[in-house]
Amino acid sequence: MSSGSRKRPSPLRLLILLGLVVLAAGVIWKWPAVRQMGTLWRQSAYLPAEQDPDLAAVVNTLSPSQLAGINALRARSAALLRANLWPREDFIPATEEFRLYKKCLSSLNAPASRYLEKTPSILEFHQLLRARGIHLIVMPVPAAYAIHPDRVPGLSETAPHPQPADASLQLRAFGEALRATGIEFVDLSRPLGKAAGKGTLCYFHGDSHWTPLGAEVGAATVASLLPSKGGPFAAADTAFIREWMPPSQHAIAAPRPLQISVLSKNPVDSNSPLTLLCDSNGIDEFNSTDGPPTVHGGFPSQLARLLGHGVDVITISGGGPAACRREFIRRCQILPGYGASRQTVLMVFAERSLLLPLEAWPPLSLDRLAFAGEPGSPPSPAPQTVAASNRQFKILQASKAIAPHETPYAAALRSFVIELAPGPDQPAQKALLYLDHLRDRKPAAPDGLEPGTRWEASLQDWDAACAQNPGLAQVQRLDDVGDLELPIYYGGRGTLRRAP
Repeated sequence: MSSGSRKRPSPLRLLILLGLVVLAAGVIWKWPAVRQMGTLWRQSAYLPAEQDPDLAAVVNTLSPSQLAGINALRARSAALLRANLWPREDFIPATEEFRLYKKCLSSLNAPASRYLEKTPSILEFHQLLRARGIHLIVMPVPAAYAIHPDRVPGLSETAPHPQPADASLQLRAFGEALRATGIEFVDLSRPLGKAAGKGTLCYFHGDSHWTPLGAEVGAATVASLLPSKGGPFAAADTAFIREWMPPSQHAIAAPRPLQISVLSKNPVDSNSPLTLLCDSNGIDEFNSTDGPPTVHGGFPSQLARLLGHGVDVITISGGGPAACRREFIRRCQILPGYGASRQTVLMVFAERSLLLPLEAWPPLSLDRLAFAGEPGSPPSPAPQTVAASNRQFKILQASKAIAPHETPYAAALRSFVIELAPGPDQPAQKALLYLDHLRDRKPAAPDGLEPGTRWEASLQDWDAACAQNPGLAQVQRLDDVGDLELPIYYGGRGTLRRAP
């Protein structure tokens, strides 16, 4: 049979084949990792600074050499991100001593519009505070590679290189937008860049957080805007730390031991006129018995030392966009005198938080900020909930384990949405529960704390537990399991047992 006489596939067969291809493509696209790779590909496109309309005013202040260096860094960051799209890897191998954190790298090349769309959420919070006589200061922590651009490998030796802090164009535009609404904005790019230019290590080699030395620069920058009591609060001691690089599957050698002078930890003072709303950049202390040495002297301690008085701290890792603001409002509503004693609120969060979807910066939707005892504020915890009491409950939803190297509390916590069983004079209710958990850098092994299981434990009202143990007030809290509007309880793991 000649080739010209071969039978062509029928239209029905072609239609079925096309349907199978579309179905297979749909199944693949439904795979979350594949969809996320597509999102990362779109977000990692190279955008020259002069082509971003929201940066026009900032770009006009740059010299041709500065602009060329910034665009070279932008192009290189986009290339690195596109070469390492796999979404389950947070870090990119770089050199023997450095590895790149993707979320920080992506901020170098992001459209400024992703920053500017977050201004209404902050403006709403500012207006709520201002109506109660509370001053708001916003101080984002710039991305590490804008301050240490030399860590991004592959830049041409012949092309202009960006100077420390030059690349923070989006952050500058964001700051100008906030200032135009009357919000006080502190741009740390210049002071951190100046310190980095003199050889100060402002950010850890293998992490995205600032070092105690970087935190000291941030504290000194904002302290001049705040009233101080004067006099020493806590003198610098002679303690030193060795820098720690988190574990990685990449074969990257740990950096050479680095000694950094740090300060003693200052106590948290809930009666302070200043409240810090911080993400993990505001954690004051890392504790570990088998890993990196204890680190004291984070941002809250640095600021308290300079001001001469303690500070009120709400630290929720990853909570810069919404969780810290909600927690502050909750405390104002239920803790007598808490809001009335406040004069200033300082928001400190990583620049990369501004790259989160707009849904991560939800409006508070409040007509006014109510203080405890005023109309519209929730009732204070009933006396019977202050003391620990044995309660039975069913787990409705469980969170991930909380990494112990990211919390100052003596043990990691796990959070759960639970349904409390009714008891004597206690109705059944849905609540958020934080349980002590064993310290472990690996994800917590299955331990029976699964949705649908029933347990009983000695539970305590969250605020009462924080009053007895101030360290709890600074724990890393993951709010992916429920809303802070739920009643919150704390339970010791040692009291946990299966419900009969």
